[in-house]
Amino acid sequence: MLRSKGRRRDRQLPWPAGKYCHCRSEHEEYRRDKPLSMSIGLLSVLMPGSSILKQICGRETALTLLIIGVLLWSAVHLFPSLMPTTRARLIERIGNKRYRALFALDIVIALVLMVLGWKSAAIAPVYLPPLYGSPIVTGMMLLSFILFAAANAPGNIKRMLRHPMLTGMAVWAGAHLLANGDYRSLILFGGLGAWAIIAMLTISRRDKGWVKPAAVPFSRDLMTIAASAALFALVIFLHETVIGVSPLPTM
Repeated sequence: MLRSKGRRRDRQLPWPAGKYCHCRSEHEEYRRDKPLSMSIGLLSVLMPGSSILKQICGRETALTLLIIGVLLWSAVHLFPSLMPTTRARLIERIGNKRYRALFALDIVIALVLMVLGWKSAAIAPVYLPPLYGSPIVTGMMLLSFILFAAANAPGNIKRMLRHPMLTGMAVWAGAHLLANGDYRSLILFGGLGAWAIIAMLTISRRDKGWVKPAAVPFSRDLMTIAASAALFALVIFLHETVIGVSPLPTM
């Protein structure tokens, strides 16, 4: 059992020392939500109904919604690489446009379930996050932004990493797990991180050999890094407004 030995120690904890309970005040939830993804935050702003759900649903119901959302997201994205033959038959049967529409609908449903489950779940600590408020987490988040951008831009990063997008997702999830130690974070970020790792393995197995793209001037990589850093700075600037907590490391 952790006991406070002074105000300085309490400020360094992601939740008040000695208050490991499932019921939290709004102020305590505000202090705990660090750091979260911008996409989850934007969706949560557009979905005020989650506050009503929080009043009528218990913690177990909220976590169930979160788990279903993560599983649905993972299943939809893993389906093409785990069952390519079944996917091909399905596209042949219903058509590519309907398949893409169904795919998009499932993704939207998964996102809605994850947002509702996240915002409605009570904050129940599981472990003390080792890098809460650390600049290492900020660095990992910046790296994930660079990898996300590299997956969709010409550059040499794709010559070093076969799956820059999924690698970025794994880094993103790992950063959040190092800074958050509650049940809902473990489910959301742990689940998405596990999906990213499994997806890299299944896609590599399906596609067999890897043909590296042609080399490009290093200036292309510098442009990607600069654009990623600019977007990351914007996210940092808006994070506290959208999410409710500043993601900057504590001093």
